[in-house]
Amino acid sequence: LPRAEPPGTAVPAADALVRALGAIARRHGLWIAGAAPVRDAAGVQTLGVIVAPDGVVVLRVPKVTPDVFDGFTDSTATLGAPLDFAAVATPFGKLGLLTGEDLLVPGLVRGTMLAGAELLLSPTAGHAPGTAESLAELPTAIAYENWCAVAVASPATRRLGGIDAAQATRSGLFDQRGLAVRAAPGEAFCSVRFEVEVIRLARARVSPDLYDNFPVWLRAPLFGAVFAHQAAQRPAPAAPA
Repeated sequence: LPRAEPPGTAVPAADALVRALGAIARRHGLWIAGAAPVRDAAGVQTLGVIVAPDGVVVLRVPKVTPDVFDGFTDSTATLGAPLDFAAVATPFGKLGLLTGEDLLVPGLVRGTMLAGAELLLSPTAGHAPGTAESLAELPTAIAYENWCAVAVASPATRRLGGIDAAQATRSGLFDQRGLAVRAAPGEAFCSVRFEVEVIRLARARVSPDLYDNFPVWLRAPLFGAVFAHQAAQRPAPAAPA
């Protein structure tokens, strides 16, 4: 679902949001993924959740970056806090969740994918002025770079991004079909066939031949070693006064 916008200043408590979504999931036998601003002891922060059909919250992801798509909001972010990347196993694949602007941060995307995410969900509130065109292409670009599927839900756009058809045909890993789907004008949802085995096959058969774009989960050890070597050659910077 898109990121919820509470009316006026009526920001719910985090526990109230979780209880409400859990009740809806149980009543209708649904998996629900979404996000909303919530209030707790630390103030207001956007929280992303995935709820199972039994009403249990199986993934809870506080938003890392500030809310800026619709203008700065009176909320906090966790830019300086350690983050435990997580993905949850479901009957239709391992799911990760990044809300709104978090999807624009490559390190957050790649960390979630390194945690095992095969389908990355992104509930968002909209887009900043002038960014609609680039954000419309973003799910496909992220999916290609990280060999995962990306689903974005906003009030204006719902799209599933996948590796583009030309790349898939060249690699021989997929049949020749378009893997980008969006809702038609006036429709509230789009119907997609997410085939997790396609993602798993791609990750198992990435090759330096045939124009494959190596995902970061193959490059990370290389870059990590380079960084460690460079860091060891330099004196520690002084802490700011």
